Amino acid sequence: MRRRLGRLEGVGRAALTAAGRTWFRPVRRFRPRGGAVLAVGVPGEEVLDLYQGCTGYGLLPLPDIAHLRWLAGGHPASGQFICLYFTLGGVLRGWGLVRVVGGPDGPEAALVETYAPRPTYDLYRWMVAELVAAVLPYRPRLVRARASCPVLGAALRKARFLRGRDWPVFVWSSPPPAAPPGPCHLTLNTQDEPLIPVPERWFPESVRGAVEPL
Repeated sequence: MRRRLGRLEGVGRAALTAAGRTWFRPVRRFRPRGGAVLAVGVPGEEVLDLYQGCTGYGLLPLPDIAHLRWLAGGHPASGQFICLYFTLGGVLRGWGLVRVVGGPDGPEAALVETYAPRPTYDLYRWMVAELVAAVLPYRPRLVRARASCPVLGAALRKARFLRGRDWPVFVWSSPPPAAPPGPCHLTLNTQDEPLIPVPERWFPESVRGAVEPL
């Protein structure tokens, strides 16, 4: 009986491994007609044009380009940032930013920003797939994301992101603001979220002791 259970345990482990590989395999990427992906070092001022006019959002934080450049050019221990531009017919349609950082159990990745004005499900599905593919060479043990936009949320679920708990959005102002007339777009590109998790060690072992504390 013990031997038989051992065999069943082995079969069960193999089945779970196969199921996990199927579930977490890279999502097949599709590219819309005329679509192209451009990898850039850091986001430029041109992305601000995407926030002008009718965006389809009632609440939309503007990106701090100088802050994002500071993050991307910071200390190596803060992680690797990858910025992608998405164009349709040669025109910038959206942009995204991902981060890969070393964690206690291995590399971790995060979709810091995924944004396009007047988004469609197919557009965000394409962008999410490309951003996830950009971090796969680092073999992250997990990829985090946040989305208050229902269209982006649907695209993340299509990419097999697991939904966590819902967090309320608080707004402080005087007088109290009215509810936004449309959906809001809140991602990990707010406050200090692009720096979380904060590295526990800022200097690698190879240079430890070479830098004198102030």
